[in-house]
Amino acid sequence: MTNEQIDELLAEIGRAPLITSEEERVLLKVVKEKGRDCDELRRLEQANMRFVVSLVSQYQHRGLTLEELIEAGKTSLRNSAMDYDLDSDCKFITYAVTQMRQSLEALITLKCTKDE
Repeated sequence: MTNEQIDELLAEIGRAPLITSEEERVLLKVVKEKGRDCDELRRLEQANMRFVVSLVSQYQHRGLTLEELIEAGKTSLRNSAMDYDLDSDCKFITYAVTQMRQSLEALITLKCTKDE
């Protein structure tokens, strides 16, 4: 990704409206019903992209490009939405962060192993 593309991505992310916890809960319920290919999952992803970029930026300079890290973070966020227990006392983003961190660490370890 060029610096210009990164700037465009960050500007786009900044324009995405945030959601309330009630909206998040409704979106998660619909995602559970409809599955991966639904607008509600895309909306949930858009609303959380600021957080994804913030988290994955902590993993820069560990063998993966920012683009690869963002894509891995998005994939992990989507998987978290599918796996999240709606009856959990844990907030969705707390659950998703744990999943994203594990996914990123595994991906970085795999990349480093291949490079050796």
